[in-house]
Amino acid sequence: MVWQGTLNYVIPHFVLRHVMLCSQSYATSQSGDDMLEIYTTTELLTECATFTDYPLPDLIDAEIDKIEAAKPADPSGYLWGWLKMPAQIQAVARDRIEISQEYWWECWSTTLYTAKT
Repeated sequence: MVWQGTLNYVIPHFVLRHVMLCSQSYATSQSGDDMLEIYTTTELLTECATFTDYPLPDLIDAEIDKIEAAKPADPSGYLWGWLKMPAQIQAVARDRIEISQEYWWECWSTTLYTAKT
């Protein structure tokens, strides 16, 4: 869409950012697994519960349930879900690392992305 010469515009969408602080000796590969795959809400909540020893707060669970309940039907060739983005890992103070994992809620093309297997 072009409007008065504007070629780009922002479409708001929901993002779940799961951040974990841990020691540099912490070993995990889960943050890189299934990258750029579409998760159902159940798969998302299961991964977030098993990624750390701490489940998501009840407030966030409730918000995710509202998003899921309001979703329309999947159009042909598309799937509503949470696209797992590449993890961001950085060194922080006191020999710790921060692993930040984002999941983006949108209606994703199944031609470009696959559903989590």
